[in-house]
Amino acid sequence: MHTPEVRRAPRLIMALLFALTVNTAYAAPPQQVMMHILDYVGVDYPGTVNNGRVVNAAEYAEQKEFVQHVVELAGELPDSPARADIIKA
Repeated sequence: MHTPEVRRAPRLIMALLFALTVNTAYAAPPQQVMMHILDYVGVDYPGTVNNGRVVNAAEYAEQKEFVQHVVELAGELPDSPARADIIKA
């Protein structure tokens, strides 16, 4: 029987490869990469946090890294009130 981390590994690898490919090969705007990362985190979150408690610390730490990357990408957005709100959130 595989652990949840092992079962998620192929999905994570594909998400990362897709994000890297989109971001570099096709010069996708940061908004698109941000959406892909947030979509991945949103799908995985219920298996990581349950009733406000972290149930998988390793996965939670990984998700925090992804969200930090989203914040960094938000820094590449054009100046606007929305950009400031995204970075602040």
